[in-house]
Amino acid sequence: MPNNNISFLRKIILPSLVLLIALALSTLLFYYPRGQEPAALSGAGDNLSGFAWSSNLGWISFNSSDCDEGNTGSLHRPPAACPSSGIAHDYGVKIDKETGNFSGYAWSSNMGWISFDRAQTGNPPGDPFNGGSGPIAHTELSGEYAGQISGWAKVLSMGEEGWIKLRSHDSDAGSIDYGVEFDPLNGELKGWAWNGNSGGITDTYGVGWISFNSSNQGAGGGVAYHVQSDLYMKVPVIESVEQAPDPDQCHQLVVDWDPYEGFGQSGFKVYMDSSYSDPIASPGPNTYLANISGLNPGVIYKFEVTAYNSTSETVYSLPKTGTTASVCQPAAPLLDQEVSTHGICPDQVQVVWEKAGVENADKFNIYRYKTDTETCPDRNDPGYLLIASGGCANVGSSACVGTNCQCTDDETKERQDLYCYLVQGIDTTEEPDYEGPKSEPVGPVQPCPPLPTWREVKVKKNNPNN
Repeated sequence: MPNNNISFLRKIILPSLVLLIALALSTLLFYYPRGQEPAALSGAGDNLSGFAWSSNLGWISFNSSDCDEGNTGSLHRPPAACPSSGIAHDYGVKIDKETGNFSGYAWSSNMGWISFDRAQTGNPPGDPFNGGSGPIAHTELSGEYAGQISGWAKVLSMGEEGWIKLRSHDSDAGSIDYGVEFDPLNGELKGWAWNGNSGGITDTYGVGWISFNSSNQGAGGGVAYHVQSDLYMKVPVIESVEQAPDPDQCHQLVVDWDPYEGFGQSGFKVYMDSSYSDPIASPGPNTYLANISGLNPGVIYKFEVTAYNSTSETVYSLPKTGTTASVCQPAAPLLDQEVSTHGICPDQVQVVWEKAGVENADKFNIYRYKTDTETCPDRNDPGYLLIASGGCANVGSSACVGTNCQCTDDETKERQDLYCYLVQGIDTTEEPDYEGPKSEPVGPVQPCPPLPTWREVKVKKNNPNN
């Protein structure tokens, strides 16, 4: 406990009235006889639980679930501070995640209710929050002092002698710095609060020091304990690493983690493989996926995710791997180039496409669409039909020479019709065969474009003598 000139070896003698109240309440640790329960004191979203300890006040519980796990109404999880049987009562303390303000009730086995609500406590006896309105206890949620808890709570049975101060203040008469705070990485409260009654911190009458964590030096209690909040950054859990939607699955993976229930994060960091010096992506605090681009086709990548704020970063999540597609989207078949898709009279079309992006393909599907317009429909139009016979059916990698691949669509067609084509790479070494994304279409192309029509036109020459 904090070092000061107060002798804690000397037993503190409480006034007779306080002793009577303590004896009356000593058997009511977190429960009441059936039919004698007071009005409910808990509120929605109570997010503190666990125990604090005072050598004079005993155990202080911050949530009825401390001895009634699951809020079943009966006591069935008795640690050292819980009774072995009885009817549980519903209570708890809440820190508002938007404002940082405290509300609700804790419970002492010896002294009864400890309130964090001004309506029950009245105005605190000194700074801070003694202005007559607003909260009496508050924690900083961000900034330089994030996690620090200041203000007051009150042991109601002790009246004006029951004020518990949660952090020392500049206006205090004493010179001892103390206080309670929560750890943003695990949500545990730690540190000390103080009750010295109206005589101040040097008064020898009162509850004295209250420890919020057994890790505090000289904490006492005899067992491990702490008060727990949910105000901390939790380690993300990666749900999946999937290929990006068509047509980007060859060079892009999508890392997706569970909707986050932590608190106080500025965002997330996504790390790839074993290079953790810099994250590959840093999405914001309410974004639960990252699109990782610029990857190589057919490669397994490992990812881990952390949550972070201005001062802290969680440990890495459990890793998860994903594999990019082995076959990429081909470029649209070539057109209007020296080597390009073109008609061959009277009824054939030579389809030419680049090999780049489909190096891992050992088979190609060629799709054809007959159109009545001068434009080709979108590549996902169901009117594109797989060519199942002829020179553009079952095209293998032998169709590729140098940087280009080609086949001849030699099925019977009308020479003046218009056709659109697109290409799809296939990797038959995978089980089942992996079909890559379809290319954008090329065309329209005519098997035998009509020759230009010539018409002789006579031009009458002017007589220069006229």
